[in-house]
Amino acid sequence: MSKKKLYAAALAAALCLTAAVPVAAMTQKEFIDLCRTGSASEVALALSDAKLSAVSHVGGVTPLMAAASARGEAASVEKLQELIKAGAKVNAADSLGRTPLMYAAQSTDNPEIVHALLAAGAALQLLLSQALETTHSVIVITCFL
Repeated sequence: MSKKKLYAAALAAALCLTAAVPVAAMTQKEFIDLCRTGSASEVALALSDAKLSAVSHVGGVTPLMAAASARGEAASVEKLQELIKAGAKVNAADSLGRTPLMYAAQSTDNPEIVHALLAAGAALQLLLSQALETTHSVIVITCFL
């Protein structure tokens, strides 16, 4: 075998091995960021990694909270449904008592996100109980309903 063919075969083998082994596993923080900015199919694919969780939080923020605060094309009901199907809790609260519904009220530009959370059992009364602190959220939710 010529040196050229041997080099080409070695390069092809190296590329196959590299493609088969992920360069670095995604951390839970990276997954939460993906839930905010990625698509539903990207989130579903990431959830196939047993090390990532739809329930675990980083700094108090869960994947569902991140997904609920998405804007633009990243604001996807399908993404929320993937996370809920994987066990995300719609009424989980961060250290300040904010739920995914509150994150949606403060950040998303897609009213369907609010509707999807309410349909999944998000407690509107939790949001209303903090009305004195977050009047903006109540106004936004009222407009979405």
